[in-house]
Amino acid sequence: MNGSFPPEIGMMSSLSEINLEKNHLTGFLPHSIGNMSHLSKFLVSANKLFGPIPEEVGTMRSLAVLDLNINSLTGVIPRSIGNLTNLLELCLYENKLSGSVPEEVGNMRSLLYFSLNDNNLNGMIPSSIGNLRSLTILFMKDNNLTGVIPSSIGNLTSLTVLDFGRNNLTGKVPASLGNLRNLSHLYLPYNNLFGSLPPEINNLTHLEHLQIYSNKFTGHLPRDMCLGGSLLFFAASGNYFTGPIPKSLRNCTSLLRFMLNRNQISGNISEDFGIYPHLYYMDLSDNELYGKLS
Repeated sequence: MNGSFPPEIGMMSSLSEINLEKNHLTGFLPHSIGNMSHLSKFLVSANKLFGPIPEEVGTMRSLAVLDLNINSLTGVIPRSIGNLTNLLELCLYENKLSGSVPEEVGNMRSLLYFSLNDNNLNGMIPSSIGNLRSLTILFMKDNNLTGVIPSSIGNLTSLTVLDFGRNNLTGKVPASLGNLRNLSHLYLPYNNLFGSLPPEINNLTHLEHLQIYSNKFTGHLPRDMCLGGSLLFFAASGNYFTGPIPKSLRNCTSLLRFMLNRNQISGNISEDFGIYPHLYYMDLSDNELYGKLS
């Protein structure tokens, strides 16, 4: 299917679902979509749409899923999006959206999945993000976000995946991150985060993926980062970590990939490392380690 959205689409106000994914639709989203008050799903990902998200999207109050991924949409995320209090999934990744993430996103308290990856968003992560207590997956990587990770992130205790990678975030990792005990994937690479990791991060015993490389972290690595025995991928390259390799790593037989290169880690690897039957990649270069691997 190709062509553009006809403005008359808004006249089909009784529709409950629109699915036009993976076509060749072009042009703007018409303002008339705001008339579709009964629509629960609006799925138009993987098309060639451009222009702004119309402000009228905020009147589509029955929406449970809004999927505009993989288009060329520009402009800002409209503040009216906060009116979509029944929304479960908001998917805006791989567009050209700019401006800041509006504070009003915190009104969407039913949200389970929230993805803003691969846009041109800037400004700070709003503290209102902490209102989204049902959220399980949060993607904001590959933007130009600045400022600190808000401490309110610790309210999102249902989160399993958190990805803030490839932004310009600064400051320290908030201790409240340790509240996210269901977290299995934590991605913070390619930012300007600094300081030591808070000891509360040892609470994240369900982590499978921990990627914190290419920042400015100092201090010791988390002591119990593999206490739960789930860790598969760990990458802390390109920081200023010092001290020993955590003892919990010795019995971390789940490891597949382990990267500690370009730090200041010290110690005897003969004592610090165990046996990893599934490991396929390890990089310990540019540290202060000695000894031999088993």
